[in-house]
Amino acid sequence: MAEFAESLIAPLGELDIDVAIDEVDWIPNETGWSVDRKVSKRLKESIRGFDLVHAWGMRTAWACGEAFYLRFPWVYTAFDMPKTSNNQLVDRLNSARTGICCCSAARQFLDGAYTSHLKTIYPGLPPYLRFDRETAREQLGFGPEEFLVLSLSSDHMDDVVHEITNQRADVSFAIFSDEETPGADKIESREQLPLWIAASDLVIQSKPGLGIDLDCLLAMSSGVPVMAKDVGGLSEMGVANVSLEVYEDENDLTRHLLELIDAPVHREALGLAGRAKVEDRFNIQECAEKYAAVYRSVLNP
Repeated sequence: MAEFAESLIAPLGELDIDVAIDEVDWIPNETGWSVDRKVSKRLKESIRGFDLVHAWGMRTAWACGEAFYLRFPWVYTAFDMPKTSNNQLVDRLNSARTGICCCSAARQFLDGAYTSHLKTIYPGLPPYLRFDRETAREQLGFGPEEFLVLSLSSDHMDDVVHEITNQRADVSFAIFSDEETPGADKIESREQLPLWIAASDLVIQSKPGLGIDLDCLLAMSSGVPVMAKDVGGLSEMGVANVSLEVYEDENDLTRHLLELIDAPVHREALGLAGRAKVEDRFNIQECAEKYAAVYRSVLNP
């Protein structure tokens, strides 16, 4: 989410909107009268000289609702799927001038909780350092015939890695996670992801509760086929089994992956269609223009 917010600074600047980002790492996760009072005081001090506040994520939106309510214009972005529809949270969200949802699934969730002033704007893909496949595989030590599966989460992957690597000596796994997964390379640094994505034959996102996943979009934009669970906003990244391979049941994931590994023509088609989908739906310049329109509508109703 931070990457996406920062990537909007330049295109918004071209639209005559100056943006300053405060990571607000001083806002604690817990809430309550005493905590909210201290956070509100600091927030009110930090907005001096600004015309509008944009809260990224539900915790920051709670803090803005508590500090400003209807007294100062603020908007928020629900980047991932909200985890709760608590009435107290919804009350604070409803004091925002606009709530931007990064996927239709998040909007439907908030709509169902009677949240108002909602708008759906798909995120744009931030610019990333890119690598060609041959260079990436050479740097990481993978041969040209080795099949590399990159998982962007360790969720549900232990059994999958164990079963597939026992059946197929030509398949390797790499997993972006803080946790160790036996039989898979561990990727800890986000800065390494573009290199691993470029080297991969297939990328999978098995983590639940996500909206639009920027790492999946990077893979799709590079022509790498992506597989994700048909839940939350992940399924909105592409057309099911045309530009995005989807699965529904973790218990069937091993079989589904093996079928995809043995379907090179389908994988190539997924990669080509996925790249076209990202170019069409997730353009950062078009996204910035939509955010600019929201800001202007709030400040000049």
